Amino acid sequence: QLFKEAVAKQRAADRRRQREIAERRIQELELREKQKQDLIREKAATVRKLRKIEEKKQNEAAKKIQKFWRGRRERKWIRTMLEKRKVARKRELEQQQLSRREAAARKIQTKLRSKLQRRRYLLARERDRLRAAHLP
Repeated sequence: QLFKEAVAKQRAADRRRQREIAERRIQELELREKQKQDLIREKAATVRKLRKIEEKKQNEAAKKIQKFWRGRRERKWIRTMLEKRKVARKRELEQQQLSRREAAARKIQTKLRSKLQRRRYLLARERDRLRAAHLP
């Protein structure tokens, strides 16, 4: 009996030890995996930064080249486009003013119409009252 209990205790202790070892191993593996992922993320971020820097350099070079090659024709085209924009903006502002005026006129018209309707209603009521008063 004592031997059986001792064996059972020993087995339980072994199982506990095995579980602890397994848990430690799992934690180590998870930590390694996390470190790998962090490293991958860092590398990706570095690559992105480098690519961004390279793109910036290329953009600057392209801008310099464009600036160098931009001639009279392009300037003239830019001027005409700016002029067109200016004219379009002016036309748009005029249109906005016109629509504002139209809106104001509509507002006044509706106000007057409602006043007129109110007056008609009051006159009709007064007329009906007087008729009713004078009827035998």
